[in-house]
Amino acid sequence: MLGLLSKRYHAVFGARIGYSADIHAVMEGKEFVQMMVLGQLEDHYKLLPWMCAAIIRANSESVAFCEVEECRFLRMFVAYATNINGFKLGCRMMLFIGGCHLSGLQGKFAGSVCV
Repeated sequence: MLGLLSKRYHAVFGARIGYSADIHAVMEGKEFVQMMVLGQLEDHYKLLPWMCAAIIRANSESVAFCEVEECRFLRMFVAYATNINGFKLGCRMMLFIGGCHLSGLQGKFAGSVCV
């Protein structure tokens, strides 16, 4: 796209436009901007207990808790009241549980599903 715009600009105005940037400088800039906008990845785990409390404040029948041990995230469970009531009233007596484990700060989602 930039090449096409540059060619059109050169054809109309007779001047060339362009830029040159080192890929490493571009990636460092991108990471810096993401850190400024989103914050540090380590800080996101600190918000989990607050999120659980906010879920319970918004709907007192929901269940939400987060286990943290010495500033280390262990596990989290969330069940919204509508899901709990729907499960009690309309589901057959079967329970399937699945999950995976987190590895590193950008680990995969670890979740359990009840059907």
